[in-house]
Amino acid sequence: GPARGLPSADTEQMALDGSGRLWIAGGYGVLRWDPAERRFERPEGSPREPTQGLGFYPDGRLWIAQPGKLHAFAVSG
Repeated sequence: GPARGLPSADTEQMALDGSGRLWIAGGYGVLRWDPAERRFERPEGSPREPTQGLGFYPDGRLWIAQPGKLHAFAVSG
């Protein structure tokens, strides 16, 4: 919840990247779990608008589904 950086319980989908990091999509956009800080963070450039789904392509790109659009996000860090 909010104590760990998750703005709300409005979560649509979760996925693990190639490094085993947890990413979540929801009404708040896209967030990623930072195990060192033990909280969710918003990766720079990631959407803040409602996000319906996400998934990783084998090359590491994160595909993000939002109402009426689908786009790729270059994952770094």
